[in-house]
Amino acid sequence: MATSKSHSPSKTLASKLAQQKALAPDLLPKTRWCAAVVLAIAAGQGIEESIAQLKACMGSNWSPLAAFQYMSGKQALFCAECAAADEQAQLLLAQRIAAAVCQELGKANPSPSALQVLAARHAQLVQAAS
Repeated sequence: MATSKSHSPSKTLASKLAQQKALAPDLLPKTRWCAAVVLAIAAGQGIEESIAQLKACMGSNWSPLAAFQYMSGKQALFCAECAAADEQAQLLLAQRIAAAVCQELGKANPSPSALQVLAARHAQLVQAAS
């Protein structure tokens, strides 16, 4: 009799996910800074203050695109899930917007104006679906 393959993640993937979940509380500040950049861009607001905060805390190599890339991943999702209830909605919104933008971009390196257009469009779509 053939055995059916389980749909559970491999041990390696399960271990990686467990590690990301364990790190989530420690990485929550990074998630907040990246979310601020994503939400400011999506709203068409100036990002000078939010990007300055991100760079001051994470290093000068951080850019708006890097914030989107970080927010689009599982680590940011785990961080949002462990945040206080009053901030979860904003962090999850930023994560959904970033994930949609990064999925559409693929490996492209967009101009700041293209990133803003995509973020604004996806913010409207995400909020309309909520």
